[in-house]
Amino acid sequence: MNHRNIPLGYAINGGNITINEAEADTVREIAEQYLSGKSLKAIAEMLTAKHIEYMSGKTDWNRSRIKRIVEDKRYIGDGGYLPILTEQEYVAMQSIKTAKNTQKDVNHTEGIFTLNAPVVCPNCGGRMHRRFDRRRKATTWWQCSECKASVNISDEDMLGGITELLNEVIADPESIQIPNSDHEESQEIERLNAEISKALNTVGFDKEALKQKMLTCVSEKYTSLGTEEITAQSLKDIFKSTPPLTAYDSNLTDQAVSEIQPKENGTISLVLINGQRIGKEKSA
Repeated sequence: MNHRNIPLGYAINGGNITINEAEADTVREIAEQYLSGKSLKAIAEMLTAKHIEYMSGKTDWNRSRIKRIVEDKRYIGDGGYLPILTEQEYVAMQSIKTAKNTQKDVNHTEGIFTLNAPVVCPNCGGRMHRRFDRRRKATTWWQCSECKASVNISDEDMLGGITELLNEVIADPESIQIPNSDHEESQEIERLNAEISKALNTVGFDKEALKQKMLTCVSEKYTSLGTEEITAQSLKDIFKSTPPLTAYDSNLTDQAVSEIQPKENGTISLVLINGQRIGKEKSA
């Protein structure tokens, strides 16, 4: 396997390190593209498409190779190398690299990082992922992994929108839609209902025995319910027992929400675990 023993842009002539101008132009182009805002990956793809060699016969650039060049201080004269880039260019590139950090100083156990429900694309329904870049005017956005569509929405607006919609359901839990039951009661339920009715019309009935029959009847009725009915009723019970939210509640979101969809106009909609969609349009 071939390896370079000196950085791209240099050559050894007569025991001395000199500048290889053709390669140095590539280094300068990398710096220019990076300073203009291009990503490491985009620069690598551009150089590969141009069939520019980083080593004899090798043109398959990747982001790691570009990153090493961006970070290498030898290009500004360190280690006895002649400068190809200016110190100002190098400092500016390091500032950009730092600005593109992954929020290492942010607590990843709070706020937006506790959002577990999938965020889906309003265009194709594909999964969206949060992106962050301090250099952008809108530093936070969500991008679809399928169609690559993006929606600019801040963490504050995302969590605030979820909280607002959940509060609307908390204020009106009857808005939870429970499917109409179209199943017939079983013969066992009919028998228990008949026995309960008969006991209630009997003088001196056994209260304990009647209580057990009623509990058995309720259990049978619950068992006969469909999954959709049980899910919707459980969801309604959750909202009935939840006080109004004053801040984003990750536990309630995990319990009640199966899908989140941000929209280009800055609003969001939620799909609850019973399949019901809630949301509202942004007023003009």
